[in-house]
Amino acid sequence: MGQTDLLINENKQETNMANDKCLDETLSRKLKDNCYACAPDYTGSVLYGNLNDLPEKVKCFIQDKVQQCQPDYIHICDGTEKERDLLLYLLQKDGTIKPLNKYENCWLARTDPDDVARVESKTFICTTNKTDTIPNTKDGVVSTLGNWMSPSDMDCLLESRFPGCMKGKLVVHDPFAMRPFFGYNFGHYLKHWLSFQDNRKVNCPKIFHVNWFRKGPEGFLWPGFGENICVLDWIFRRVQGEDCHVMSPVGYIPRPGSLNMAGLKQEVDMNALFELPVEFWKAEVDELEHYFDSQVGSDLPDKIKQELNQLKQRIYNM
Repeated sequence: MGQTDLLINENKQETNMANDKCLDETLSRKLKDNCYACAPDYTGSVLYGNLNDLPEKVKCFIQDKVQQCQPDYIHICDGTEKERDLLLYLLQKDGTIKPLNKYENCWLARTDPDDVARVESKTFICTTNKTDTIPNTKDGVVSTLGNWMSPSDMDCLLESRFPGCMKGKLVVHDPFAMRPFFGYNFGHYLKHWLSFQDNRKVNCPKIFHVNWFRKGPEGFLWPGFGENICVLDWIFRRVQGEDCHVMSPVGYIPRPGSLNMAGLKQEVDMNALFELPVEFWKAEVDELEHYFDSQVGSDLPDKIKQELNQLKQRIYNM
């Protein structure tokens, strides 16, 4: 288990020898087919996976970053059960997780306080044209829809800051890692999805908005998650064409009496539930207008502008 032990944080307290022996025996059984085979180009460096099994462009990218960052070891994620067993073993031996016996495959995780998830302010998307990534914000406005940097600037930044930054550490190639929700210009993103309504071959889904957490003077207006089936029942009937809705300034809402509330022990104040506070909605629509104007600017599709203007007119006429 020599190579595996290299992944263990030496600064953390080791589990007792009896547990280690049990874990080592378990891992030995699970790794019979030697999943730690090293790629020929990096003998002794790849702890899991094989660089030569990757597409050529991906392999070249990893090799380039390895030469730049100089990690001691490489782990290539594949998402298999074998890898899951290995990572669970390492985390358990490291003391980061421990099994909870009440449920199968349930773990208590205590991560290092110094570990940080993706930080939006430090996440950049590199494209030749800025508007391929983020919309044309107003002058002086800081975009909240992503950060852009030119490929040449990013190359200079990498060359100045990254050489040797992974010495003594493990670099992980994870093709399943989370990506930014809007990987390109938000205005273009909206335009793309709006285009589907003009395609007769596409049956666009209906969209419903709910607020389970709306409060009144005495607490939540809706009784709880167990009663959400009442709302889903109304949604299904609405999708099937039942006349169970009425128009409101903010869209269609259930027609009075159309929600099947049979069996509910808690009485629900329907008037409060569907009340539309004028001042709240005025502030809401004004904030939307400011956001689209400052953040999306000229890239905002005309259809969104029209919908927003119509919404604003209905709200201010309430």
